[in-house]
Amino acid sequence: APAAAPAAVPAAAPAPAAVPAAA
Repeated sequence: APAAAPAAVPAAAPAPAAVPAAA
């Protein structure tokens, strides 16, 4: 589920989406 959210966000904010995923 969490992986699906960041996957749809990269178009809007790829960098910010990768930060919370690593945290």
